[in-house]
Amino acid sequence: MCDNNQDLDNDGIQDDVDNCRSVANSDQQDTDQDGMGDACDLDDDEDGVLDLEDNCPKISNPDQLDKNSESVQVLHCIPVL
Repeated sequence: MCDNNQDLDNDGIQDDVDNCRSVANSDQQDTDQDGMGDACDLDDDEDGVLDLEDNCPKISNPDQLDKNSESVQVLHCIPVL
């Protein structure tokens, strides 16, 4: 890909290396490391549940279990250090 010095979303990242060219995302976060920035990715954690419906959109939890009945999957949403 050629260096065209364009930045169509004005996020400070040139389009030829931007992982989400249509939406500003200067941090270039890509939680699931699929090459598509989270700002453009409809399923950030690649668990098969779209972020809008996912009770823990940044950590994969395809079962969507809600251990405390508060619409947040407590055990799976806390990153293991």
